Amino acid sequence: MMILNLARGKSGWRVPLRLPATQEEIDGAYAKLDEIVDRKKPTRIASVISEVGFLDRYFRDWQPDSFSDLNALARKLGDMDPQQRRVFDGALCAECIEGLPDILRVASSLNDYIFINGVTTEKELGRFLVDSGYKSFPEDVKPYLDYNAIGVEYYCERGGAFTAYGYTLRRSSAEPVQADASAPINEEEYGKAALLELCGDQEVIDTIDGFMNWREFGLCMMEQNGAAQKAEPTPPMQTQSF
Repeated sequence: MMILNLARGKSGWRVPLRLPATQEEIDGAYAKLDEIVDRKKPTRIASVISEVGFLDRYFRDWQPDSFSDLNALARKLGDMDPQQRRVFDGALCAECIEGLPDILRVASSLNDYIFINGVTTEKELGRFLVDSGYKSFPEDVKPYLDYNAIGVEYYCERGGAFTAYGYTLRRSSAEPVQADASAPINEEEYGKAALLELCGDQEVIDTIDGFMNWREFGLCMMEQNGAAQKAEPTPPMQTQSF
């Protein structure tokens, strides 16, 4: 469903037009506007009613000179199921939209996005990343994790958008970074990174830096986690709701 509320100038009168519309229906809507508002004033879209909430912001006060692309968008919306409309809503929020061509492009490429149902905040995203295994932590430290910080970090690195229904981001942005298996592992840096992951506080590391055998600690953590873990790819993100 997509309904345009048409107006003229600054008038508060609105004439609804359901899309897709025939030329006869479009002419009829304009004729109604002619009866109540001076036809010399430009016709604009006062608001859009649809099942995709973010659409309205892109069309408000837009002056249409053609309805062919608007009809095409309405048909695409009509072909979407509820889940696809949620993905579309989030994708519009996540992307840089400069006009109707961009909106149509996003509507035609929904497979380029993933949607995590029910994840509506950074904290919920952080918990999802840990629970899904995308972010690996020992079980005994999970009660002490700052899930909000984990989610904020991922969001800042990967982008995307939160809506009332979930989290949407480009599939390419969600792909894990593959580590170079041939690269040598620096035991000291591994130790510092492991401790930072465990405690989440850089100040703790800075405080004990001069009193810590980082190489020995790093070797210990590598043995505990598996020496090859550093070079293994992060498991793919699972997008089921949780």
